Amino acid sequence: MKSIKKTALKWRQKMEEAPRHLCPNDLSDEAFLEVLTRALWKKGMIVDIQGDFYTIIEA
Repeated sequence: MKSIKKTALKWRQKMEEAPRHLCPNDLSDEAFLEVLTRALWKKGMIVDIQGDFYTIIEA
C-alpha cells in the first residue's frame, strides 16, 4: 500500500515544474487520485483506496 499524501506531494512537485499547459489547475490530493485512477483505468488497472492509502490492482 502506498500513502496518498506522500505520493500526491511528489506529484504536486512534478506538476509545479511542468510547463503551465501540462499542469492541471487543481493540485489537491483528490485531483491526484482522479488523475491516477483515470490513467490506470486506461491501462486496465484499478485503484483500491483505503483511508489514506491506495493499492493498484491489475484487472
